[in-house]
Amino acid sequence: MNEKTGGPNPWPYAIIIFFVALVGLIVGFVAWSLQHSQDLVAEDYYERTLTYQDQIDRTVNAMELDPPTVIAFDASSRSIRIDLSTALPEGGGTVTLYRPSDAGQDQVYLLKAAPGEQVILHAAEADAGLWRIKLRWDGADGVSYYMEETAVLP
Repeated sequence: MNEKTGGPNPWPYAIIIFFVALVGLIVGFVAWSLQHSQDLVAEDYYERTLTYQDQIDRTVNAMELDPPTVIAFDASSRSIRIDLSTALPEGGGTVTLYRPSDAGQDQVYLLKAAPGEQVILHAAEADAGLWRIKLRWDGADGVSYYMEETAVLP
């Protein structure tokens, strides 16, 4: 009464096929991931984390300005308007157009303006998508300031 029915057992073959497919998927994923850029937020990202409290202090200083410094983005003209409320020293400040998805598209502009003066930057050549407008400057009083706004270019 020990008759075999149905032929050979398929489970050993199924297990082998499963593991071969799994190894193939892993190798394919590794090959795919190596072909994509590995941009960090910034080249000196790890050094910046050590001095992040300074960044927080600059942001608090900017929030306490009266009248406030304003960063406004006009989507129709693709321009950025900055209204400064503090005097800039000789060195001025910087405006960084930061593209989170592609570090190669970041743009840095030198900022020189008098208090109350409007600065207008044109972003016509910038690609559509998410951008962060980062404004950093040292006031004539020696205090450092930092502001950041988000803009989505059409």
